[in-house]
Amino acid sequence: MAMDSSGRDLSEGSGQSESENDPLAALINGDRAFRSMRDRWWLLVLTPLLAMALVVLLGRFEPYSTTVRATVLLPGDTEIPGNSERPELMMLDDLPTLVRSRVFAEGVHSAMPESAWSVDDVQSALDGTRYSRILTVHIESSDAQAVTAIGQAVEQELAGLINDYLVADEGEPATVRIIDPAGTPARSNDNLLVQLLLTGIAGFVLGTVIATIAGPK
Repeated sequence: MAMDSSGRDLSEGSGQSESENDPLAALINGDRAFRSMRDRWWLLVLTPLLAMALVVLLGRFEPYSTTVRATVLLPGDTEIPGNSERPELMMLDDLPTLVRSRVFAEGVHSAMPESAWSVDDVQSALDGTRYSRILTVHIESSDAQAVTAIGQAVEQELAGLINDYLVADEGEPATVRIIDPAGTPARSNDNLLVQLLLTGIAGFVLGTVIATIAGPK
C-alpha cells in the first residue's frame, strides 16, 4: 500500500479524485445519490411536471376531427359470400380514392356556405377508408368550423358523388345511407392519460439522474 510522508493512503485519494472527475460514478454511489436526491428534491418534482405540461400544451395544437360513416351498396351487389371477384364489389375499393380526389372536394365545396375555405382546403381535410360496405370519411382541420361545414356537406353530397363517379351512366344508382353523421369536432386525445403517465415517469427518471450527477449541496 502506497503511503505519503504523513501516512495517508495515496490509493484512497486517487479513488476519490476519480469519483469527483467522473459524474457518472455518482450514480453507483448509493449514499451520495440518496443525499443528492434529498437535497435537490425539487428537480424530481419540477422535471416531470414541466414534461407533462409540455404534452398538454402540444395537445392544444392537435387538429380537430370528425367522421361520417355510410353504407354503400352498389348495383348488382347481391351479398353472395366469397364472391370477391364481382366488379361491383371491386368498385368499393375505389371509394377511399374518390374521397381524396379533387372532384370530390369540389362537390363538397359547392355544398358549403360561402366561406374563406378553398377547394384545396377541403381536399386536404378529407380522407377515406372502407371496411366491407362501410365507408368512413375522415375530416381533419385546425379550424373546428371548417370541420363542421365539411362534415355537413359530405352528408349532403356523398350519395350523388358516388353515383356520378362510380356508377355507369344510366345505370341503377347505388344505395348510400348515412349511419353515423358528423359529430362535434374534437381534438384527438385518445391516449392523453397514457402519454401523461409515461411522460411523468420519464421526467422523474431524468430529474433523478440530473440531481444525482449534480451531487449533494
